[in-house]
Amino acid sequence: MRRLTHLVMAAMFAGSVCAAAADNAVAASGVQGGLVVRIGCADPAGLMALRVNERYLVHGLDVDAGTVNRARDRIQDEGSYGPVSADTFDGHRLPYTENLVNLIVADGLGGLTIQEILRVLVPRGVARPANRPARDPV
Repeated sequence: MRRLTHLVMAAMFAGSVCAAAADNAVAASGVQGGLVVRIGCADPAGLMALRVNERYLVHGLDVDAGTVNRARDRIQDEGSYGPVSADTFDGHRLPYTENLVNLIVADGLGGLTIQEILRVLVPRGVARPANRPARDPV
């Protein structure tokens, strides 16, 4: 099963179009609450949209401090900072303990390995590409 998960995730992040991508990453994931991590903070509105209700905490991560600061400003302006937050990371190691994250949404892996993503996901946790229009590659 773990090998199948690796293959599915590798295909997701390899640049192919995900035909089954839904309009809402959270709804499509089946996750019902918990910690949602968004890799990439360039779209603060999209980051905030991942908190669909009070059962979710959203943490955006980005390697660029300027992008994180812009996201933080926008989140604070909208009054959402706390349940939604943003921070920098090194691009290789996620700043979480094992089995903590319920959902990871990302444009791509960048310097992250699939093993690193699997390390932080809870059992039955989900990693999926960020939603894109059908014409754009994932």
